[in-house]
Amino acid sequence: MISEIFSHYAWLWPLAWQSTACLAAGLGASFVLRRWPVRAHQLLLLALIAAVVTPALSQVVRQHEWGLLAAKPAVTELETAPVVAGPELGMPRPAGMKDTMTRSVSAAQEDDIAPAPAAVEFELARLVFVLWIVASSILLIRLTVRFVLGYGLVRRSEPVTVSHIVDVIEAAKAKLGIEADVVISSSGRAGSPLIWCWGRPLVLLAPTDACRDGDRLDWMSVVCHELAHWKRRDHVTGLFAELMVCILPWQPLLWWTRHRLVSLSEEACDDWVIASGQATTSYARTLLGLTPQGETALAPAVVTSKKGLAGRVRRILQEQCSSPRSGLRWSLAAVVLAGCLAVGIAFAQTRPSPQTGTVKRITHHGAIVETLASAVILRGRALDPNNQPADDARIVALPM
Repeated sequence: MISEIFSHYAWLWPLAWQSTACLAAGLGASFVLRRWPVRAHQLLLLALIAAVVTPALSQVVRQHEWGLLAAKPAVTELETAPVVAGPELGMPRPAGMKDTMTRSVSAAQEDDIAPAPAAVEFELARLVFVLWIVASSILLIRLTVRFVLGYGLVRRSEPVTVSHIVDVIEAAKAKLGIEADVVISSSGRAGSPLIWCWGRPLVLLAPTDACRDGDRLDWMSVVCHELAHWKRRDHVTGLFAELMVCILPWQPLLWWTRHRLVSLSEEACDDWVIASGQATTSYARTLLGLTPQGETALAPAVVTSKKGLAGRVRRILQEQCSSPRSGLRWSLAAVVLAGCLAVGIAFAQTRPSPQTGTVKRITHHGAIVETLASAVILRGRALDPNNQPADDARIVALPM
């Protein structure tokens, strides 16, 4: 079944194995560099981009025949069967030829009556393709609904004018080097504090959190974490991963990559909080006291789930946080390496062999068979059972 799908959609196989290779390499690198979440996130994001660019570039290379691997022209000697020839070729019609051709015609008629397996396979392949389109459409609609609900949540929120929170916002902006105007609001539908980054950044709190003072909640850590999401543009990265899952829902590594990107972005924002000078113990206590908001890429939250919270708190208390900056040299080296790998995979394919090559002629009872590097030319005369030229004869080539 899988082979039939790949045979009918030739572009699907390069997309499948190239995207799998890129994502597997990115996931492996992210676990190797798990102590440096910023760099691990960066490599995984580049692998996600390469999973899109490499198959597209590979198709362009294939269409323009730019492959770097040249096909060696190969000439195959063919053994031809006796050719039915007329008197002008000096060969009489073999005895029993009429019966043989009658049986062939009867077999062809039976083949026309029986269902063609190729047609059935094509219908199955087309059915799978239709299911792919349906699944992608459902996921895209779901993503759109999530965006609309998030936008409605922000529009229905009420502004918060608590003095100590406003002061904390300004101090956090100065520590992270952010100059944009940040709005802070509250909504009863918000669990953990989250930030809406589409447009002007807006930090959304629950009403109970907005009423807490600085003794019960480390507001500086919370605000620094949310503003770090804005500084890192995690909402754009998350949306890109969501769109990739919608386009290729059958790729399991994409779902894993999306979840892994969210986890690494949370750890990278934790690094920003610690780098801004906040105490590890108070920040860990604050994380444990917040309500999980749920995993979402459209509005990053401080706490997305209890499952990954234990690892984050352990990492913070054990002082395993690293620098929140990846470094210019590292970023350039990662981009160049990912680009070279993508281009190398795309161009590592064989060019079609040239049509002009060595020709070998085999003469058999008056028929001439010419074998080219990539084609076989038959020259002769097709005769009917009465040794007359068959102008409407059908020639069928069978694999050897």
